[in-house]
Amino acid sequence: MTAPTAREAPRLIPAARGSLPALGHAYQLWRHTLEFLDSLRAYGGVVRINIGTLPVCMVTDPELTRRVLTSESRYFETGGRMGENLALIFGNGVGTINGEGHRRQRRILQPLFDRSYIAAHTDVMSENVRGRVSGCREGVPFEAAAEMDRVMVAAFLPFFSAPRCLHREKRNSTGFCGP
Repeated sequence: MTAPTAREAPRLIPAARGSLPALGHAYQLWRHTLEFLDSLRAYGGVVRINIGTLPVCMVTDPELTRRVLTSESRYFETGGRMGENLALIFGNGVGTINGEGHRRQRRILQPLFDRSYIAAHTDVMSENVRGRVSGCREGVPFEAAAEMDRVMVAAFLPFFSAPRCLHREKRNSTGFCGP
């Protein structure tokens, strides 16, 4: 038995049910994101979905995800057409570039995702997020996507820009060092 060709391999990956003509699974991703993504685990470690007419392989197994993103990342590419489109929107970040650029950015970010580092700094993250969301008022409309971006920045910016200022007594009102 020979290995499948690049053209044959996608057909060997199970396809998620519920793909709509022209939309694929985009509607489910948009309207029921978490439920849809959670349902993909039932198909196994890798499942094929369609975003519009573009087939996308989703990795659902945690160990396989770790391997794809770390030890075997050189065998996988993010994106293709979708990655190029995402890069136009989000820039050339760790999730949208391949090869050495991806490895370089991943190495820079990796320490921030170490369990002991996160555990030691959850109070700072929580405090910054609470400060950001405290301005939200019930019944007052706001742009959710933009606000979520601000919440993420509030949570993580101190780790990138001023690591020596993670101690509450050394930070100013913006979370940075100084008076």
